[in-house]
Amino acid sequence: MNKFEIGLGILIAAVPVALPMVWFDTPLWADLACIATGLFLIAHGASGKKSNASVNRKEPLRLNIPEMEIMLHEGFPYEATGESQGKTVSTVRIGIKNWGDTDLTGCKVYIDAIDPMPSACKTPIMLSKGVEIPCDYPEILVDIATRQEGMNQYRFIAEEASNYLDDETPRTIVVKVEAEECHRGASFRIWTDEQKHMHIRLVSHIELG
Repeated sequence: MNKFEIGLGILIAAVPVALPMVWFDTPLWADLACIATGLFLIAHGASGKKSNASVNRKEPLRLNIPEMEIMLHEGFPYEATGESQGKTVSTVRIGIKNWGDTDLTGCKVYIDAIDPMPSACKTPIMLSKGVEIPCDYPEILVDIATRQEGMNQYRFIAEEASNYLDDETPRTIVVKVEAEECHRGASFRIWTDEQKHMHIRLVSHIELG
């Protein structure tokens, strides 16, 4: 039994005895002393609980285990339509989420394979590099391809060069994300609909070892 419980017991026992004593000539010092002792122990016990709670509170254990996931869901923001210079622009993108308890550094995102492979393209196609994803940071979005109104092609949003592909042919692409701490891969299906809006769907995640 702790000090809080002892003090509460003393207070409960003393108050019913002290109240009737008001009507008699018997001194109340003994009962008042009990009440004061009970109040002191209750206050001291409550503060002790708070201090013990603060002492026992520990920081979450960090194991520094890297964990990355390539994210994709149907619709916005992975499939987005907007306007640029008065023309409709359709863009598809993927997300990268850091689920681990350590930062991901030096991330590079690139297209490793395209099927069917157009003659004008050469892989790998670098989409982004030098990206850092802090621990517990919301996912970052990486643009994959975009199509502008009035054209019959779309292009990968590459850093080095623009790779144009005809928009009549659905394709499967393999995207790899490599950080210094870990790496992931996934295959996606990309195509345009009758309104010439681009779409992207996850086919499968790829184990990279």
